[in-house]
Amino acid sequence: MKGIDVGNACNNNCIMCTQLRRPFGNAKIGQKMHGKSDLLAQIETASAESGIAFTGGEPTIRKDLFELVEFVKEKFPEKRICLLTNGRMLAYSGYGPGLEKAGLGEIIIPLHGHNAALHDFITQADGSFGQTVQGIKNLGESGLARELRVVVHKVNYVFLPQIADFIEKQFGFVDRVVFLYFDAIGSASANRKRLFVPYSEVSPFLAGAFERLGKMRGKARLYHFPQCVLPAGLRRAVYGRTVGMERVVFPKACGQCVYRRKCPGVWKTYRSNFGLGEFKPVKRNG
Repeated sequence: MKGIDVGNACNNNCIMCTQLRRPFGNAKIGQKMHGKSDLLAQIETASAESGIAFTGGEPTIRKDLFELVEFVKEKFPEKRICLLTNGRMLAYSGYGPGLEKAGLGEIIIPLHGHNAALHDFITQADGSFGQTVQGIKNLGESGLARELRVVVHKVNYVFLPQIADFIEKQFGFVDRVVFLYFDAIGSASANRKRLFVPYSEVSPFLAGAFERLGKMRGKARLYHFPQCVLPAGLRRAVYGRTVGMERVVFPKACGQCVYRRKCPGVWKTYRSNFGLGEFKPVKRNG
């Protein structure tokens, strides 16, 4: 799937954002959206891709997003069109149906906590939790494919069971729940001291989250969690990586692991912080 980067402007200011944003990065870093002509040029080069994913920044703060979705639908009617959004604009009742009518087929929304205190601290935007939650609820009757994504780091990992419980009780209608270990690039790099946590510390809380999901457990996936750091019961939930090989690394011993071909590898930024001693090859499927 080809990602269409609409620009780095956003109505949130997440501490683990992969964009470099103020005040975490260089003060000279501006926040802006790419011009419509630039985005149309990006879309034109997508003919060999299976789909189009609008990313940012925050695509929904663009006034021309509906036009861009319609353009993709007209040019590539068979392609899957996806939107990665913080979900806040979806709190307005007509916004989601409008995108669906324009041709959108899938929507991905990060949820950073189970309450406003945690979620809004991570987004650095007061009121974002309430809008995101309402936005997700407004998708209850939607025909869109709906994914909730929990980006895991030191600030929220101990709350993973509570977050999972909240998702199970409030959003049982979604199609997929993804837990993804963060990568320390952009603002996440500037905040790495308060974000990095070893996989070994995350693992028991992740197991607790899967237990809390109940009937939704079959909808849960793990991205960027190597199988060797997980309990055996969670290893089949690993679905690999969201980026190219250039951002990950495999320890030499991984060649002996039964999950080598399915493993997402280790973020290079994680290696720089913790090294690779934590990773041991799994000899038997589990």
